[in-house]
Amino acid sequence: MNRLLFIAGGVGINPLFSMIQQWHMDQTNKNNRNSRAVLLFSGRESDELLFQNELGKLMDDKPDQFRVFCTTTNTHQLVDNSKEDTSEGGAISGSMVLQEGRIDLPMIRDAVRWINKGGDILSREGMLSQEETTHEQDDNMIADEVFVCGPPGMPECITRILSEEKFVRSTRNVHFEKWW
Repeated sequence: MNRLLFIAGGVGINPLFSMIQQWHMDQTNKNNRNSRAVLLFSGRESDELLFQNELGKLMDDKPDQFRVFCTTTNTHQLVDNSKEDTSEGGAISGSMVLQEGRIDLPMIRDAVRWINKGGDILSREGMLSQEETTHEQDDNMIADEVFVCGPPGMPECITRILSEEKFVRSTRNVHFEKWW
């Protein structure tokens, strides 16, 4: 099993979206079902979350292999897929959840749990349901590779969490881009 975790802050989604598209294409072309990926994506407001429609379509195409969870730091809003989104591109596709807050330890823990065990990561209430969430550490609960791109401080903070919680074998498995 190839377990990938993508973590984007703001415009840091740009390089990660390209990588996610390539991963999706590889899964489709090789008919590979032995890989799972989660994108945790945070922005100040929902209109700053780029590629929502495209990410929703990728998630719809591979619901057992790809999930997206978005957060905003300034507003509280859940994505309602039953309504048309009039901002550039039409209806938001998929079961993407948008909730208030920053990407934090519980969110990362739930994402790593999903790429290892599958199940229902997204609900209107948040990440995993209470029944599915246990906080005991499992040595096999890791991400094989993590890709982080976001504002100053975010890559270092995420790397520290991943390392301290043993969600990666080594910090060499955490890749990030700094553009500042």
